[in-house]
Amino acid sequence: VARLAPRTQDVRDAEKPRMSVAQALAIEANDRQLLEAFVEVTLRENPAFEGTPGGREAAERHVQIRASSLAAQATNAAARTLQSLIGLVRTSAQFPGRKILYFISDGFPLSPRGGEVLDRIQRAADASLRAGVVIYTVDARGLSAHMPEALSAADSGSFDPSGRLLSSALADAAATQSPLRVLAGETGGRALLNTNALGPAIGRTLKETSVYYLLAWRPEQEDGRGDRFRRLQVAVKGRPELSVLAQRGFYATPPEARGRDGENRRDPKRAADVPREAPRAGARELISALRSPLPRVGVPTALTLNYTKVAGERVVLSASLQFEIGATQPAPGNPTPTDRAELLVGFYDADGKAVDTYQREITLTPQPAAAVQPTHSVVFNHHIFVKPGLYQVRAAVRDPKTGQTGSDLQWVEIPNLARGNFALSSIFLGNRPSQADGAAADEGPQLVLAADRRFRRDGSLRFIAHIYNAAVGGAGRPDAAIQLQIFRDGQPVVTTPLKKISSEGLTDFSSLTYAAEVSLADLPAGIYSLQITAIDRVAKTSATQRAKFTID
Repeated sequence: VARLAPRTQDVRDAEKPRMSVAQALAIEANDRQLLEAFVEVTLRENPAFEGTPGGREAAERHVQIRASSLAAQATNAAARTLQSLIGLVRTSAQFPGRKILYFISDGFPLSPRGGEVLDRIQRAADASLRAGVVIYTVDARGLSAHMPEALSAADSGSFDPSGRLLSSALADAAATQSPLRVLAGETGGRALLNTNALGPAIGRTLKETSVYYLLAWRPEQEDGRGDRFRRLQVAVKGRPELSVLAQRGFYATPPEARGRDGENRRDPKRAADVPREAPRAGARELISALRSPLPRVGVPTALTLNYTKVAGERVVLSASLQFEIGATQPAPGNPTPTDRAELLVGFYDADGKAVDTYQREITLTPQPAAAVQPTHSVVFNHHIFVKPGLYQVRAAVRDPKTGQTGSDLQWVEIPNLARGNFALSSIFLGNRPSQADGAAADEGPQLVLAADRRFRRDGSLRFIAHIYNAAVGGAGRPDAAIQLQIFRDGQPVVTTPLKKISSEGLTDFSSLTYAAEVSLADLPAGIYSLQITAIDRVAKTSATQRAKFTID
């Protein structure tokens, strides 16, 4: 949240008395009483108008220009905000199922004449219906009990004996909440207004949207013509006392091209986020999979990130990509068929700038003819040196034989391990290497990395972690201990006692290695989290790392 940067739009009137956007729109709609009230104050505050012929007409034009300028700024700002909302809703169509979107705003007035803002609200309703999105609007001001801004202490010198400015200013809150009500109502949601208790309100929205009906019908032929907004009405027959929340309309014509709305336009700054020389075959599909906000599942793909420190205080970030594609079975004319896979991996910093990209086409080992439903299960690793900071890694795989793609993305925070602070590396999860992998009993802690972090219940989980910068005690050696916990649904199901980390035979204590193996036989299938807590008993400090895994 701290990294979000708003586009500041200073829609404000600097003259006295301050004119609110709602007042400007009312004057634009020919509210003569409000216009006269501002003209009277303008004449009082500006003697130049009162002392010249035609001064009242000049003051009236001045007020109208103020109102037009303020209304145009506010309408433009509201339209841009709603267009961003439309882009987000259309992007969410890639996610399956029904979605809830909370639109948080301090409100904006809706012109009595409708116009662009009302059109954008209807476009948002159309996009929400097509994407399966229900919008709940939230007034960011909460429960307000203060005087309107137009009547703050800064304007106390403006005499308003008729009370017309006061009454119009007091109506501003309701006016700015009107679009929030309309937007929620058009999409089948609710407007959460005038409350500071958002927790219970959001809880109720989640409960009421967890059960719903899906209605379908075929519109009449004439309803599918033209660009007019078509109204929908849903009611329960014979039960007029029931309130029905449902989308209230749609456009018969398809939505505008995505590029026209701007939400999918390519940012020139992203020109370096993929290699310049992309594969000629399927390049567009591979790049599209890499940029997809939702992982592609055409090719089962899993990405895991791990970091560790190497000599010279440098940190290596490892991206382990695991995927499966179907294998071509041998045939009489092709006894050893060759399969290939196209890979694309991108490393991005916190600003979205590409720090490294890797592209490769790999040849896969032919499967034996006796294999049942043969597949290629591949684990591919790519390593880069990184500086401390936040990174996102994206990976995409394409099967040239079928054209199917798979993708995954992960975030990782790289700490500053060069400062000398007590710290842990990532937790490397995997299986015990078999003799077929060339393992030997005296080679120390080893594992076969499981990039998808899925393990069988009848097997075991092996992990390795590195402890950095442990302080040296009076005996000339570190005194560090480690504790292991396994969580499910936030509750610990396994907790081990503290175990001292051995440093026997070591002369360099800047990095200690801890490896262990856990039997999974007593744990039911499900999603778990492995937590390692390392404690430096000399420096009296600790470090913690977590890694999720799944038991099948």
